[in-house]
Amino acid sequence: MPEEQKAQQPEPEAPQPEEPELPPVDVLAVMRTCIILLQEQAWVAMGLVTHPTTKKIEKDLAHARLAIDSIAFLAEQMAGHGSAAENRQLQAMVSDLRLNYVNQSKATEEPKSEG
Repeated sequence: MPEEQKAQQPEPEAPQPEEPELPPVDVLAVMRTCIILLQEQAWVAMGLVTHPTTKKIEKDLAHARLAIDSIAFLAEQMAGHGSAAENRQLQAMVSDLRLNYVNQSKATEEPKSEG
């Protein structure tokens, strides 16, 4: 009978390692990370930086514009939540990207034939 009782008793669970507590999510840090990723994608999509995977220049101005507009929106939402220097830096980034976008758009337009 003692063997029968042992078979019926559940085995004690092995102690589980404690999961480390994650720090609270800082929304502004997440937004900054998104801006950095979008900035990289904008440069790649404008064909000014090689694609990190293919190592080729690939131009997709529609995606570049979407990335730039997204950065501008995030920068607008962050205004007043960061330092004045950070806000100026974000605005300078958006201006620089927009200027390069316009230049790349003009470069891809076909020359108009006169006649």
